Amino acid sequence: MTPLNDVFVGGISSTLVGLVMYVVGIATPAWVIDSRLGLRQEWGLWQICTTNIADRTCEGYGDISDLTAAFHFTRAFAVIGPLLLVAGVNVALVFYAEHKNSNKVQRKYGALIIAGGACGVIATAIFGVELRNAIGVELSISFGYSFHLTLVQGLLTVGGGAVIIADGRRDAEDQQPVQRKAVLGRSACRRASA
Repeated sequence: MTPLNDVFVGGISSTLVGLVMYVVGIATPAWVIDSRLGLRQEWGLWQICTTNIADRTCEGYGDISDLTAAFHFTRAFAVIGPLLLVAGVNVALVFYAEHKNSNKVQRKYGALIIAGGACGVIATAIFGVELRNAIGVELSISFGYSFHLTLVQGLLTVGGGAVIIADGRRDAEDQQPVQRKAVLGRSACRRASA
């Protein structure tokens, strides 16, 4: 098995932490928090929760056709992102385990990880813009921890993917001089024997 280098481990670790944040962010119902008149409402991608003193009730959105296109796009990007992240991490680890890790492949799964993280950032951007357009700026609401987790994961996952790509490029550059010296050494031996 090929030993893992520190840069690769850092990129994968950053991606895994981002993935956990991403899954928690899209699974929990606190994308928007509205607390008025002793009633607290949390709106998420899949349900709305209402807390009145100690009583908390959650219910899913009614008819899916009543939701806006932007909300559907938010959900789509929010689901596609973790799938890309899981695929990128799995491919990365499989290629390392199988001794087939090439720099070209390392750049590909790094790009897959970046695309997954970017999907979360796109989902939060669509959601945020749509929410502000729908309710206007006069209402005071705040984005909740679910929204922030989904947004911050982008830093970790995109950063992790970029580190993996940079590591693949660094490895390619490190291997080139060695190969060049070996070719030059063989050429010199051929000339000397001729």
